[in-house]
Amino acid sequence: STNHSPNKLAVFVIDALDECDHHGFIASYLAFVVTRAPWVKLIVTSRDQPEIPEHLAADRLTRRYDLFANDARGDIRMLLEHELQPSGRLGGISGLVKGRKEKLLGNSQGLFKWLVTVLDFIKANSGDLNFLDNILGQGPKGDAEASLDVVYRAVIASVTNESDTTKQVVRFVIAFVIASSKTRPMTARTIHAFLPPMIFVPLTTVENILSRLSA
Repeated sequence: STNHSPNKLAVFVIDALDECDHHGFIASYLAFVVTRAPWVKLIVTSRDQPEIPEHLAADRLTRRYDLFANDARGDIRMLLEHELQPSGRLGGISGLVKGRKEKLLGNSQGLFKWLVTVLDFIKANSGDLNFLDNILGQGPKGDAEASLDVVYRAVIASVTNESDTTKQVVRFVIAFVIASSKTRPMTARTIHAFLPPMIFVPLTTVENILSRLSA
């Protein structure tokens, strides 16, 4: 804004720049903005793709920070302990989860996303400890993203194991979500309307599947 005071810092957070179309061009434009407006600070997250730091700016304008190199287990422990409080997401089953706390922290490999996905799924499934024990039994993987893949596959497998019809609905739900990922997300009612006639399920079934997959 031309009316912005240069003495007042403006900070913008841009998440997952690598998932944007033409991210190299966007990185170049962001660098241009910062050079023309020094009161603008940008926090940009991205997977490690070389063209993004190359386009952002010279070293004097950027500071790189490797999230995977930072051990966030202390912060993750605080999050888990908070969620186990009576007002937290796992307050109702805290007695059952507490005995698994150290394994949860170890398997997270320092990734908040891993822990939050597991907690959200347990909450959405009324404390599905079979799911939790299955995840914990597989142990930490070679790298953090591989551990995330294990969780995502387990979430999908847990939802699709109920019946062949549920498996078909899940397949269509995921296809619709991917197809609409660059536009406005589809509602449960819209997805239900697009299901083929041979898959006859009530709207509540689609809503329940979306709720469980939302982890």
